[in-house]
Amino acid sequence: MDVNDLARRDWESRAQARWPGVPATHGWLSLDARGRWCLQGAAATHEGLKRFLSQHYRCNAQGAWFVQNGPQQVYVDLATAPFVAARDGEGRWITHTCVPLAGIEALIVDEEARLYFACELGLVGLDDRDWPALLSELSPAAGSAEVVDLLLEVAEHRGRESSLHWRDCQLAVRRVRAAEMERCFGFQRRPRG
Repeated sequence: MDVNDLARRDWESRAQARWPGVPATHGWLSLDARGRWCLQGAAATHEGLKRFLSQHYRCNAQGAWFVQNGPQQVYVDLATAPFVAARDGEGRWITHTCVPLAGIEALIVDEEARLYFACELGLVGLDDRDWPALLSELSPAAGSAEVVDLLLEVAEHRGRESSLHWRDCQLAVRRVRAAEMERCFGFQRRPRG
């Protein structure tokens, strides 16, 4: 934790002590499949607001993601996953909260062929605009189907779990049904805590 994180947490603790019992809110803040913060369905465009939301984004022990706004927790509805990553100008995967991805363990495919990474952060949805670049970096293991065919086979449950070569490593490819993501990765898509 850096100095700014400590200062934020201190400010939050003082606000909670000053105004105890402020009820949590839910249903009006969401994170869409491309990593955009949305207020009542409309994408937030103000850079300061987006930075504030990203800096105060947290998870409780029940897997409910929220933004801590002083004494109030504002729960976040998730379109796909708790984090969404896109590629930056240097080809790195960066989350909507500006955190570079690390410890990528697997490529997850759901039944609609949406792509996710399983990594140190947990489940991270991938911005669909960056799928073509990722697919161009993947190559099949010897004797397996082409990359897109393999992903479709896994998504449609016609093929078993497999692996692909990516950035000098083997990347496991697994299918997880969208309805099972929350249980498998320990988060809530629609927290109402």
